[in-house]
Amino acid sequence: MAEQKPDTDFFKRVDEHIALSNEQLKTMEGARVAMSGTFAAARFSAWMCANYDGSGERMKQRKEEAMRIFIEEFRRMFEESYDDYTNNYSRYKAKAL
Repeated sequence: MAEQKPDTDFFKRVDEHIALSNEQLKTMEGARVAMSGTFAAARFSAWMCANYDGSGERMKQRKEEAMRIFIEEFRRMFEESYDDYTNNYSRYKAKAL
């Protein structure tokens, strides 16, 4: 899958999701917030595939391809974010305090 450049509102939407997660952290432990966010992303991605594929049969045919694309993309995004945090740990932790 070719890497696409984010549209102009990409990071605005990302920040909105992060803001919701940060709000939930006020009453819930981080692991639970992370898991519900991950599950929401998975459900929404499956819904997007359903809209793109147009039928349950077509979805079944494309399952492995869709899984490969989403897993590769998540891995790339996670690695970039993880590396960013390891390289900027002190600065990010200071912001959180």
